[in-house]
Amino acid sequence: MTSIEIQKILLDLNSRKAADKRNAAKKIGKNLIYELVDELFNAYNLESKDDKNWETLIAMIKALGRLGCEKILPDLEVIVKNNKEEDLLTTTASTAYVRLKGKKESYFKITKDLFSFALTSVAGGALRAIYFDNIKLEESEVLELFEIVKIFKHLNNPYTVDIRQTLICILSKYPKDFIKPLVEQFRNLETVDDIVIEYALKGKSYYANEY
Repeated sequence: MTSIEIQKILLDLNSRKAADKRNAAKKIGKNLIYELVDELFNAYNLESKDDKNWETLIAMIKALGRLGCEKILPDLEVIVKNNKEEDLLTTTASTAYVRLKGKKESYFKITKDLFSFALTSVAGGALRAIYFDNIKLEESEVLELFEIVKIFKHLNNPYTVDIRQTLICILSKYPKDFIKPLVEQFRNLETVDDIVIEYALKGKSYYANEY
């Protein structure tokens, strides 16, 4: 990305228009523009003073997590502990939280700790971090994570993404003989699409990449 393009992104980040700020944050996160991480964090601090800016905050939190900005961790911890249900901001914060904590701890341990109190938004966000970052868990960890998700109290809401589908996408990266007995246990559930299972058994993920 050229210096002129980066300067345009910076101008948009400091724009008064919410759409410009969101687009700038998305570009910074997608292209991993590390030189703008401080400016993005400063913009986030301004936006976070008003909960009405949740769409812009989501874009900023997502980007800051990808860029490894640990300065946002205290805010993420508050959001995660508030543990709001069916809340996209909470899901995004949970993903960023696992990523940032995962620089020093294992994604599996962090996710397991979150599941000890998590509702769907926090739980789903943690699983997304493992999936999006292509974290290769040990098979023993996969089996333990499967059991944790299996006994989790699911919403069974057809209008939200069932976190079991995210787990299936994680499992798609493992040998078919290993995952088949696991994913078949999620077949014919109302909120788990069988096509997600079929993709996994072919070694493919039904979900797209993060951006």
